[in-house]
Amino acid sequence: MRFAASVGCLLLSLVSCSCAGSATSPGIAMPGAVIRPASCPPAAPRSAPSPARSELSANVVPPTPVFGTVCRYAGLTPTGQSGTLIRSHVLSHHALATVVALLNSPKNALIAHPETYRCPSDDGAADVVIFDYEAGPPVRVAVDLGGCRFASNGVRTIGGFYVGQLLRTWVGG
Repeated sequence: MRFAASVGCLLLSLVSCSCAGSATSPGIAMPGAVIRPASCPPAAPRSAPSPARSELSANVVPPTPVFGTVCRYAGLTPTGQSGTLIRSHVLSHHALATVVALLNSPKNALIAHPETYRCPSDDGAADVVIFDYEAGPPVRVAVDLGGCRFASNGVRTIGGFYVGQLLRTWVGG
């Protein structure tokens, strides 16, 4: 019994060590390369996310990203620092799967373009989530935190209120 418990503890130690990335530069080792999460640009991207992957019209986020980096950017403030990076957080495993499932949920309202929407005032605060993959270019999703609160990959736009609420879990509100 004592031997079985020791072996169980050893296996648990090995599993937890092999799954954990470094606190400063998490990464996942793939054959021939280590995939590292994207870094957030110091200022919010000014253009719509570019449609770099063909799967973007079917889903906001194509399946199987390895990492998601949440970048929180300031809205208009008394000091005028709109669009500056406030904080970031790397998502993986369960947290990443939760965000992808919410963005791709069929319950999301699909926003038609071009249309006119009457939205509350918007201070410009936004989250940008950069999804990294084993192969192919990353996908960038912009989530408006004010105004109409849309979330868009540049091709597909949805109502993003609940996405913004979920991202607050990691980057604050």
